[in-house]
Amino acid sequence: MIAKLKNLYRGLPERKPYLEFITAFLTIPVLLTVFIANVRSLRTTSADMPVPSPTAAPEITVLPVQIKSQPDSGWSPVAANPTVKTEECIREVGPVEIVSPAEGETVEGDRVDIDISYSQGDYCSAVWSYRISGSSWSEYGDKSISLLGISTGPKTLDLRIKSLASGNIVYLTRNFTVAGSVTPTPEGSPSASLR
Repeated sequence: MIAKLKNLYRGLPERKPYLEFITAFLTIPVLLTVFIANVRSLRTTSADMPVPSPTAAPEITVLPVQIKSQPDSGWSPVAANPTVKTEECIREVGPVEIVSPAEGETVEGDRVDIDISYSQGDYCSAVWSYRISGSSWSEYGDKSISLLGISTGPKTLDLRIKSLASGNIVYLTRNFTVAGSVTPTPEGSPSASLR
């Protein structure tokens, strides 16, 4: 019996192509079964999914911009990851305004810091997005806005504030001018010659 096993074992390399063919042939039913199961699963999933009903667009409110004389009064920072509790807060955008730059202000330098005052109080959390002079909208966030390397000239800041609870959006606009960096002009000294 051991001799037969040795002979069978020694003959395997000669029969290797036949063994590979049989193994490959036996995998075909397994692959077909997996394919059919996936197709049935996709059909069942798409048939069971509810069709979303169209919803009304959120109400958009445009508020006039008011300038505060004390930018820090009433400021309530929104948490980095706000949790919206709709039972405990008013589901609208709370009092919000662009504190600086002021309407028509000329900003010196190539950095513009946008100060937004959002008094959350009893209102649900909100996030905002901005664009400068009709460019693309930024992503929503609740952080301060600093614009670096902004070109000189008149600019229009569009700000949209969105309630996280209801999706209501409030739009604000601010016009200002960027004057750029002021570089001092060197004055000539008595020893300088302009020939």
